[in-house]
Amino acid sequence: MKVFFFPLALLSWSVQADVAVVTYNMAQLERFWIDFVPCTAERIGPQVDALLTNEDAPIHQEKNFVLLLQEVFKPEAYDRLKAEAEQRGFKILPATSAETKENGLVTITNLPVWETRFVPFTKDNFAQKGMLYNLLGTGSGHKIAVLNVHTVFSNTSVLNQIHISQFQEVGKFISAHRQKSVPLILAGDFNAGPDMKYKEEFYPMAQTIWHRGLVPVIEEQQLKWVDYAGFTWDNANPLILYPAPIIKLMNLWEQGSPQWELSNSKMDHVFVSDDLVVKNSQLVLNAPIDLQCPGHVTANGKGALSDHYGVMVKVKFND
Repeated sequence: MKVFFFPLALLSWSVQADVAVVTYNMAQLERFWIDFVPCTAERIGPQVDALLTNEDAPIHQEKNFVLLLQEVFKPEAYDRLKAEAEQRGFKILPATSAETKENGLVTITNLPVWETRFVPFTKDNFAQKGMLYNLLGTGSGHKIAVLNVHTVFSNTSVLNQIHISQFQEVGKFISAHRQKSVPLILAGDFNAGPDMKYKEEFYPMAQTIWHRGLVPVIEEQQLKWVDYAGFTWDNANPLILYPAPIIKLMNLWEQGSPQWELSNSKMDHVFVSDDLVVKNSQLVLNAPIDLQCPGHVTANGKGALSDHYGVMVKVKFND
């Protein structure tokens, strides 16, 4: 009996090991040298520090982690992330900034990588968004599938049918590629949530996008939504309160007001399969920072890392 004790103990540990998943939109969105979210260059250093370098970075509190990032369009942001990640022995996916400049999706982890690939959506409005699929190891041959997703946005005046079709493509991908007995985590910026609404709406946005668009896909795939306290889109965030000039013009054209019309909302989410147990969830990367970003900080010079806050969810395997 003693011969089998250690392997069985090791197997039990690996199956039940906690994994922390963080989803975070970095808002490193620049096109033709125009910042769509203010101060992309000024925010890179503080963002990389908060994600990877600082001792109090969320991932440093966890033995196993997966960091899912969206809107890493700016090559300088990817390069800084890669340098810091590789210095610490972490894996960064994909391997080059050229692969992220159109879709903005990046995954960083300290788990073994079995497989990775980017799957673009059939249609998109602005960039080439899609899904970054990662099959990761968790010890003793066990695996976990992680899907990093960023979809388009539907504004207050009209339902973007491409938005709905992208949710459906996520579901079809999961149906086609899901492996039996491999837990699944779906996370990212879905631009949808149970509480999303505008000050003035021309259609029931929250009900249409969330309840009729995303929820049916999640239910069909038998995934669980992980709720959390607070909002990832917070109107007290200076980067939302004081938008970039290009966004003011776009908002004025589409909504009749230069300011964002969206209420405080949960639009970044983590969904998990039934074979994972959620231990806790929380907002992260939401602390004010000293930021040199004139016109986009508070009166005392405090700014934000991004126009989104991050969500961290800790899970364990349900054996």
